[in-house]
Amino acid sequence: MGKSKSILIVAVGLVNGLLSMMPIVLAKDRDEIPRVEAAEATFTMIDFPGAVGTTALGINNAGQVVGTYSLTDPYVNHARQGFFQDTDQSFTTVDFPGSAETLAYGINSSADIAGIYLDGNAAAHGFTRIGGTFATLDFPGAAETEPTGINDHKQVVGAYSFVNSRLTLDLYGFVATPVGGVNANGGTGRPRGGLWP
Repeated sequence: MGKSKSILIVAVGLVNGLLSMMPIVLAKDRDEIPRVEAAEATFTMIDFPGAVGTTALGINNAGQVVGTYSLTDPYVNHARQGFFQDTDQSFTTVDFPGSAETLAYGINSSADIAGIYLDGNAAAHGFTRIGGTFATLDFPGAAETEPTGINDHKQVVGAYSFVNSRLTLDLYGFVATPVGGVNANGGTGRPRGGLWP
């Protein structure tokens, strides 16, 4: 067996809009697959009450979390629902009205949410929940739209496809900005159409 070697690297990225650095040790023996271990991390379990599965997908600077959960096997009956977890650890279900499934992906500091809902034909549509009001957000002409984040200017990012299949590589990115734009103080201009109430 060869001698074990360890390399210290630093992962750099944006977390909650802030530049973060995380020391990571990459350990590799000649006969084993490389593994990455976090040198410093604190983990907090997020488990929607009564769910068989919970996935956290977004967090804001206050520590409010959004994601998806299922009370039954989500791979058998596609019964995922969105959730919002507040800083007091309380949960609220976030389901787009009339949807078959909802996944909450992004949350900003005002607790506005962006995500995906599936209609009765299992087509993915984007949504926003701004100030508690839901609105559909679909890229013009796309078969499916999948928002994954929302910033404090209420700009939404994500992907869209002209093919109605979640298993396609035919994806394109987008940024949706409220009609009227973003002003110098971080607020939005006067919106049209109801995407940004």
